[in-house]
Amino acid sequence: IIGNRAYSINEDKRLPFLLLINILGGPTANSRLNVSVRERNGLSYNIEANYTAYNDCGMVAIYFSSDHHNADLCCELIDKELQTLRTNALTTRQIAMIKRQFLAQMAISMENNEGYMLGVGRSLLVHGEVDTLEEAYKKINAVTADQIMEVANEIFTNNSTLIYR
Repeated sequence: IIGNRAYSINEDKRLPFLLLINILGGPTANSRLNVSVRERNGLSYNIEANYTAYNDCGMVAIYFSSDHHNADLCCELIDKELQTLRTNALTTRQIAMIKRQFLAQMAISMENNEGYMLGVGRSLLVHGEVDTLEEAYKKINAVTADQIMEVANEIFTNNSTLIYR
């Protein structure tokens, strides 16, 4: 597990960071870490990135499972993907595809009534309001490639991560 502190639930940079985490290691087979570590190199059966936001701070974790002798190479490949996201802005096409994918994931998740109601309750308790689907779509579509690169640089610095093996 590679982890670090991240944004709290009330920070404006939370949404660009959610998109970044989805790009990096979200629940799809085309996430950057899955393609790099698992598909191209066959080093891990499972790799994912997660972000949890709390009131005072947040937590980001990149989890992968591999043979012990492949762990260093996995870490190098992960660092390479993080470096790419820190230094190369996403193209207009990439950002459009990422937003569409994220919005589709949101729509699918809303089909689960329990998950939807838990999300509504959390939003009401934390923010005092619940965005409509249209408002959520607007906020997501307003995120820029520069914002995603900015949060990548703030959270994924080389000297501030914790690695647990």
